[in-house]
Amino acid sequence: MKIFDRMRVVCETTGQGTITLGAAVSPNFFTLEEAGAVDGDETFFVIEEAGNIEICTGIVGSSATTLTRATVHRSKIAGIVGTDKIELGGDAVVYCVDPALWLNDIEARAGLLKVLTETIKTDSYNVTDDDSGGLLTANKGTSMTYTLPAVNGSKRNVHFFRNIGLGDMVIDGNGAETVEGTTTRTYKIGESCMVYKNAGKTAWRVFDFHRIPTDVPDTMTFSDPASPTKKARIDAGSVTGGQTRVLNMPDRDVTLKAPTSQAFAASGTWNRPAGCTSVIIVAVGGGGGGGGADGQSPGQAAAGGGGGSGAWGMSSVVSVLSIASSTITIGTGGGGGIGTGGNGSTGGDTIWSDGTNTLTWGGGAGGAGRTAVNAWSAAAGGAGGVGTNVIAAGAPGLKSMYAGTAGPVAMGGEGGSNPWGAGAAAPSTVNNGSGNGNAGSGRGSGGSGAVTANVAGNGTGGAGTDGYMIVYEFYG
Repeated sequence: MKIFDRMRVVCETTGQGTITLGAAVSPNFFTLEEAGAVDGDETFFVIEEAGNIEICTGIVGSSATTLTRATVHRSKIAGIVGTDKIELGGDAVVYCVDPALWLNDIEARAGLLKVLTETIKTDSYNVTDDDSGGLLTANKGTSMTYTLPAVNGSKRNVHFFRNIGLGDMVIDGNGAETVEGTTTRTYKIGESCMVYKNAGKTAWRVFDFHRIPTDVPDTMTFSDPASPTKKARIDAGSVTGGQTRVLNMPDRDVTLKAPTSQAFAASGTWNRPAGCTSVIIVAVGGGGGGGGADGQSPGQAAAGGGGGSGAWGMSSVVSVLSIASSTITIGTGGGGGIGTGGNGSTGGDTIWSDGTNTLTWGGGAGGAGRTAVNAWSAAAGGAGGVGTNVIAAGAPGLKSMYAGTAGPVAMGGEGGSNPWGAGAAAPSTVNNGSGNGNAGSGRGSGGSGAVTANVAGNGTGGAGTDGYMIVYEFYG
């Protein structure tokens, strides 16, 4: 579905069929072709004639000079509201819009842009669209199954799962639909994942946050370095006859110790604890700031886009045997755009740099700022951060929506979210007023865009929040 700005043309078509578009109603507007449409594009549009109105979805054709009237979403003909087509008399005006039924589905299309809340389930459960963007936690002593909604019918994009129960947590792809290439996917206690739709909405994909290795040798033999004849062996019944699996002890002292961790809310130095051999790092970059809004004269409106979330994700296992320390940089949250329509600032990168490995969790981009106008328009949200040498990503900020018309209205873009931080809620104003965007919450989330409508007052975008890092340390 595409929306085309400032497209308003005359139409001399008669009847209820495909309409042929004429010239722009004035030099201040575009024809459909001038607005960037090409044949095959699907768009929302409105037809007005003789006090009647029809809101449609149609397909562009004939070198962007015709529109089908494929679906009538709502009409009002001779004062009667329904879904009938106008019997055109050759004196209509046609223009593109971004209607309520599209705006009201923004959250459904974004999927991630809701506060991450946890719901604990103690038995098998059929996942619904309303669970999208939340964390479903399995807690059962025996196996339980989460059955996903039909991938093509689901309006939402992303689901988070983790298992804290003694039994297996099974993710079922709903009949023949697959989850990362299989009909079901099983998770042990302590494991977690994110499930999302592929680009064609034909199957579910999986990003595993934590998986416990299951591929272990059948037999392990331990020797005492001081006396090689002293051995301890663990044998598995599945070992093939005549075969031996041997684990040689390293030529150094090894201390068996439970994993530890260090958390960084500010830049600093990680020092390797004695005996630590490897680490796994979970981090998020700084969130982007929301865009500012510059108020002008009455009858005009503006709203800034939301800032993107910093990249959030987990590294692979990093060996630290040869290093003593690592420099930690925590990305700062991006500032909000200034009240003269300034763009929000990009959040800083969160970085692990030990001299051998450099891992980066990128900051979220700032939302676009806007100056008030007398028209329907929008400001883009900032892109989510991306990882370098690490699997990590952040949710983008939402675009804003505003209309400078009779009774101006403005709604700022929401900030991008991640599992550690909720993007800022969007402010809005109708008719008269302005407001600043809200700051994100938690770690690495985006700020929301500012708003102004029908006044000269300005609004400053909300700030993104700082990044964060946890270093999990393993021994032996």
